[in-house]
Formats: sequence, structure tokens, C-alpha cells
Amino acid sequence: MRRTAVRAASGIACGIRAHAIGLTLIAALWSGLALGIYWDRDTQARQARAETANLANALSEQVNRILREADQLARIVGREAQTGGMALPLQEYAKRGDIRLNVFFQVSLVDSKGNATASTDPTLPQVNVADHEYFKVHADNASDQLYISQPFLGRLSGRSSIRLTRRINGPHGSFAGIVSIALDAGYFTRFYKELSIGKTGQISVVGTYDGVFRVRRTSDEDAARNRISLTSDSKLFQAMQAARSGVVLSSGRRDRERRLFGYDQLDDYPLTVIVGFTEVEAMAPHIARRNFMIALGIIITLLIAGAEARRVSLLRRLYRTVAAEQGAKQAEQQKNDRLNSMFKAIPDGVLIFTDLGYIERSNEVTAQMLGLHAEALDAMRASNFAERFFRDDRTPERQRKVERLQHILMNAAHDDAPQHVTLMVERPALSVFEFHIRHSRSGFSGGVAVIRDVTAQSQLDRMKSDFISTAAHELRTPMAGILGFAELLKAGRITSAQHEDVFDLLHERAKKLNDVLSELLDLARLEARADQDFEYQRINVCALCRDVVAADPVFATRVSATLVCEDAWLDGDRPKLMLALRNLLENAVKYSSPASIIHLAAHHSGNGRRVSIKVRDEGIGMTREERERAFEKFYRADKSGAIPGTGLGLALVREIVTLHGGVVNLESQPRRGTTAIIELEIA
Repeated sequence: MRRTAVRAASGIACGIRAHAIGLTLIAALWSGLALGIYWDRDTQARQARAETANLANALSEQVNRILREADQLARIVGREAQTGGMALPLQEYAKRGDIRLNVFFQVSLVDSKGNATASTDPTLPQVNVADHEYFKVHADNASDQLYISQPFLGRLSGRSSIRLTRRINGPHGSFAGIVSIALDAGYFTRFYKELSIGKTGQISVVGTYDGVFRVRRTSDEDAARNRISLTSDSKLFQAMQAARSGVVLSSGRRDRERRLFGYDQLDDYPLTVIVGFTEVEAMAPHIARRNFMIALGIIITLLIAGAEARRVSLLRRLYRTVAAEQGAKQAEQQKNDRLNSMFKAIPDGVLIFTDLGYIERSNEVTAQMLGLHAEALDAMRASNFAERFFRDDRTPERQRKVERLQHILMNAAHDDAPQHVTLMVERPALSVFEFHIRHSRSGFSGGVAVIRDVTAQSQLDRMKSDFISTAAHELRTPMAGILGFAELLKAGRITSAQHEDVFDLLHERAKKLNDVLSELLDLARLEARADQDFEYQRINVCALCRDVVAADPVFATRVSATLVCEDAWLDGDRPKLMLALRNLLENAVKYSSPASIIHLAAHHSGNGRRVSIKVRDEGIGMTREERERAFEKFYRADKSGAIPGTGLGLALVREIVTLHGGVVNLESQPRRGTTAIIELEIA
């Protein structure tokens, strides 16, 4: 499950990276659209607020003008009543045009008792309005301000009206009655119908302090007849009390729909004109533009997505093509790398040359044979290669060797038969090389030459021959003595008195033969099985030296030991290490005079991490050439044969020390003695 989730997440991440450009464009597009929509919404909101406030202001001016006209008419009629009495011929005034009834449908005079005394309406009966609020407010209050009543339904006319009344004062300021002007409540609603307020728009005229709607017009309702009012806790009413004009966003009391209300109070009268639009309708232009922008964004997004899908498809196809080419190149490169690795790993020198005799390629081994870098051989001619190959040859036949190699290389590119040639270079040491040259049968014309340095093999063959010869000589000498004495015994030519001497000689020859065979077997076993036969144990170096000296009476009398290594311990095969040290002491005894002292020393070396064992004599010593060959099998510095030995002792010493991880060296000068030094790691 976890691996599946990881693979899924990895796939999603790869998909996102592949479509990064398209996703970035789409993100930028929608970010720009979001910013544009936000800016447009903010602009539309500011514009809607400004338009609502302007409309409320314009309507308030229109209402203010009507009320001022009514107030002026009431003042004129009131002054006439004060001078001409309460029974003025208002109908005649109306007929003469002194009173215009285009806005007001009735002008009346009411005396102090509430009785209607005159009216422009000839059908108006004698009624008493003393119980009406618009009468009481003037009877109880000496103010001569125009009073604007709440809408009410006339008792006889059946018409909804708003009464605009003013007090008429009698002599000495007494209450004489009122002038009543009836304003059709539907006048404003009819006027407001001509305004485009939308489906949910609303225009109202409200009392500033009582909140009662004098006029209320919506798209589908005329509320001039209904007595409704704003509650004191409504957001709109509180705003009206706080400022004379403004814009406020509030929810409707009945439909709970958010509306944008603009209000403006009249300058001279306690009324406020309110214009309201639902937020949706006020923002309708923005919503239309927003929807258009979203639709356009969707279309552009689809186009970008299609283009991006096409782009990614083409890129993936290109990637697959490139990946296939890279895979083929990588496979070819890997193949070439493997061939190059094989080419470099070949222990022999390799030359690839063209049919024109130019070297096309070679490996490092070939360059090392010539003392050059591999690049230096590129494009070298075969003739120059032959000259370089035999440059250090010291023999008179050098030029003949060069010409022979040139001929072989130049003709090999055209000769189908493979050639095998052995060439020797003396520099001054002898070096032997085998050339295996074959015509190429592959896709190019040329040849391939493999150069094998067989110098070591030749030396090994020579050493084998020398070893067999030396071993045969060393074995033949005691065997010849044994065979000769045996024939004499068989022929009866040895007297009884001579038998004991002959047997001693036979024993001596047999012992020498056995010693040679034992040392040969020991050396062969060490070389073949390395340290597999070793029995490792913790060995104290000083104790080892003392035990070797004590085991031989000759050593006890001639060896002077200086052992400063009581705390030196090592892990090793004790018998093998004793054999190595005994061989060194025996050589020191044999190659020095009987009266001389053999010095044995052991001490720490290598900052205390190693122990050094030295055996020094004052014997015949060795030359540098003899010292370099001293560890060879059967090699002996004494060529006379006067000093007994097999020539295998030092070879055994070096093999044992090497298998213990140490080294053995010789320091010697002719007639000044020899020092053998063994260095071993401390455990």
C-alpha cells in the first residue's frame, strides 16, 4: 500500500511538472480574472451607491418642491381667512385659477371646532374633523409650521390622501382653525412608476422622526394606502438619525433580501426620501460582466488545456525519441566502454593499424613498452614504430631487426595468413617479445598485432633449466660417492679393516643427499601451500632466539646474543621461525673463521611496532652481485665447494619470513662479513 501511494504521488508530481507551463498560464489567467472581477465588483458597488444617493437626492428635491408649493398655498389661504373669514369662496378661487388643483385635489378651511367651513370640492358635505390628528396637532400647538399627516382613507371621498395643514390664528393669537390641503397619496407613486427601479426596487417617503411611510412604491406594490413604518432598531432608521443623507446596506424586514438604500432628508420638512435596490439588482451589470469573464476564462482555459495537452504529447513523443536515441547511444557507449575496458585489461600490448601502415589505436601496455603515452602512438607509421621499438637495442643486428618488423607490419594488413614472430631486444638486459599479427576480417581494412613480453617466461625457463642442472649436480655428487663405494663393496675390494671408514663415508654421503632432498621438499611445500601448514601461536622473540642458540653446542660457544625485546611477542609458527634463524646462524658459522664471534641481536624497530633480529658475522662477505642472487635456489657464494651446504638455506629463510608478513635483507662487503636482518610485525 505504501509503495503504491508513493508511486501514485510520484506520478502526480511528474504530471504536474510536465504540465507546469499550462498550469502556470491557467493560474495566471484566473488570477487576472479574479483581480479583474474583484476590481469590477468594487467599481460597480461604488457606482451603485453613487447612483442610489443621487436618485434619492433628486427625488427629495422634487418632494421638497411639492411641499413648498403646498406650504405657500396654505399661507395665502390662511391670510385670506384671517381677513375675510372662514367661509371663503374657495370654489371661485379655483375656477379663476387662483388655486391650482393639478397636484392637490382639495383645499379646505376648518374652524376652531373642527367643522369644515369652505372647500374647493362642491360635493364635500359638512363634516367635523376634530378627531383627526392633523386638526389636533394645530389646536394643541401654537406652531404655524406646515404639518404633514400620515396617509389615511377619506371618509366620504374614499381616496387615500395626505393632509398638508397649517394653523390659522385669530385675534391675539387664538386658534381660529386650519387650512387643509389634500394631496393624493398616489401622486408620488404615479410619478415613481415612471422611474425605472427594477423588479425589486423601492422608493419611499418616510417621516424622519416617526419612521412612518407616507409614500412607498415598489415594482409590484403601491403601499401609499398601508400604514407601515420603520422600526427604531432597523439599520436604515438608525442611519437616518445619524446623518441627513447617505447610503446603507440592509436586509428587508419581510423578504430578508439585502438591499442598498440611499436616503436624503428634506431641508424644510421632517421627511426623508428613500431609494432602495436589491444588492443583486444593483450589481446586475457587474454580475453580467463577471459571468462573461468567467465564460471567457473557461473558453481560454479549455484552449490552453488543449494546447498544453498537445504540447505535452509532442514533448513526450520527442522525449521518447530522444530517450531512444540516448538509450542507443548509451548502449553503444557501454559497448565501447566494455570493449575499451577489455582493451585496457589485456596484459599484452595491442596495435590496430590500417592497410596504409598507420597505427589507428593502441593500449597503454604497448606505450609502456616504448616508454611513451598511448596518444603518442596514434597515427604513427609502422616504420617509426619499429625504429622506436628497437631504439635501445645494443646488438649489431639492430637494423636488420627493425627492417624485419617493418616488413611484417606493412604486409600483415594484406596477408590473410597469421604470423607469429619472436624478437629479442638487448637493453643491455635481454628482453624477449612475441608478435602475433593477423589480418582484420571485420569492417575495416588493416591488421591487429598482439605483443607479448615473454622475458619473464624466458627467464623462468632458464631458471628451471639452471635449477634442474644445479639440483642434478647437487644430487649426483653424493649419489656418485655412494654408488662408487657400493661397487667397491660388491667387488670385494675393500678389506675388513676399511669397512668402518667406508660405512662412515657412505653415511656422510647419504646424509648430504637426505639434507638436499629435505630442504627441497620443505621449500616446495612452502611455495605450494603457503602458510596452510603453519600452526600459529604466541611467541616471545627473545625466548625464540635463546632456544635456537641453546639447541646447538656450536652456537652456544660462538654466538654472542644481545636481546632487548623481552616484551616483544608475535604470532607465528615456532618451528618454522626457529628453522629460519638456525639457517642464518649456520651460514654465519660456515662463512666465518672458527675463532670469530657471531653476533645475534633482537630489539624493537619501526616506532615499536616491529621487532628486528640481526645475525652478523665477520666472514668472507659478498659482492653486490652475489648479494642480489643470494636468495636464489642452489646459489652459493663459495664456488670451490670447500664450504658444505645445499644453496637452499637462504631461499627457505626468505619464504618463511615472507609468509609471516616480514622481510629479510642482507648487508655485506667482501672480507668484512655479512649481516642478515629479519623484520617482523609485533602482535
